[in-house]
Amino acid sequence: MAAEPLLPLEILDKCIGSRVWVLLDTGREMVGKLVGCDEYVNIIMEDVTDVDPTVGNLHWPRVLLSGNKVNALIPGGELTKYEKTDVHMSS
Repeated sequence: MAAEPLLPLEILDKCIGSRVWVLLDTGREMVGKLVGCDEYVNIIMEDVTDVDPTVGNLHWPRVLLSGNKVNALIPGGELTKYEKTDVHMSS
């Protein structure tokens, strides 16, 4: 018996509360906990590591990403590269 295919928003809903890796059209990458999203794939994340190979990783307590900028969202994503100097940003 074949499983019914999941729609993209259903997959996003299943990822809420877990870590995701987001690739943006600017070339930036962010890893954090998915808090919420809408039908336009606008994303709210917490405890976010913003990968920037030029200055090191930036840490944000909470971010809102525009769905227009999201190229890919990888469930369970973990940061594996550019793990050098970390810069912590406060809200």
